[in-house]
Amino acid sequence: MKKISKILITGPPRCGKTTLVSRISTELKKLNNEIFGFITEEVKKGQKRIGFRAIDINLKNECWLSRKTNKKTQYMVGSYNVFIDEFEQFLEKCFENFSIDNSNNLIIIDEIGKMELFSHKFVSLISEMFKSKSSILATIGQKLRHPVKDMLLQMKNIKIYNLTRNNFDEIKSNLIQMLLEQ
Repeated sequence: MKKISKILITGPPRCGKTTLVSRISTELKKLNNEIFGFITEEVKKGQKRIGFRAIDINLKNECWLSRKTNKKTQYMVGSYNVFIDEFEQFLEKCFENFSIDNSNNLIIIDEIGKMELFSHKFVSLISEMFKSKSSILATIGQKLRHPVKDMLLQMKNIKIYNLTRNNFDEIKSNLIQMLLEQ
């Protein structure tokens, strides 16, 4: 029977969570693994961060998740307008070929955070995926307070890694090895 891993990466801001999952997905894609998911990258103009873009792991699609603009949206985190409609359309394309019953899938989600969790579609997708046969590698905000985080932390098959700049390489190699054994 195939072992399924559900892995959450947490840690303080700027410790390398996005870099970690991005590098792991690159390594595993070289081996032709079936990977679905997205990375959330910050967008800068000069030295100032102006927003975040969600980018499909398979580079088929991307969208603005949030941005500092004069246009106010229904959802905001700090000074960032969060674009839920665009994000939900992005999710549909990103996971259009995903099968909940396929245990060969690896799902990468960067990140389960405040902005993403404004989306009811994302909340539903997270719940469905963590109950699926797929392996999951996801980042989650260390200080996030949300019922989805509470639900995930109560699941028996979840492994949590606290990332720091000092343990980055060790965690990266451990996770690649663990996911290759799937």
